[in-house]
Amino acid sequence: MPAPSEQKVPNAYGSPGAARPARFFRSHQQLLIDAARRGPLVDLACGRGRNALAAAELGIPTIALDRNAS
Repeated sequence: MPAPSEQKVPNAYGSPGAARPARFFRSHQQLLIDAARRGPLVDLACGRGRNALAAAELGIPTIALDRNAS
């Protein structure tokens, strides 16, 4: 069984295979929402985008960048 932080959960984009956002993201979620008033959240080295997708679902304008296309 995967660790709770890696459990697959559905999201608003219809990706039931998306992993849960990182614990750090979840614990600082309100700070990120408040900071979004200054501009978009930038997720560098986003991988498959689990944190960027979670931010977008919260209504935070988000830019996700990764070196690899996968």
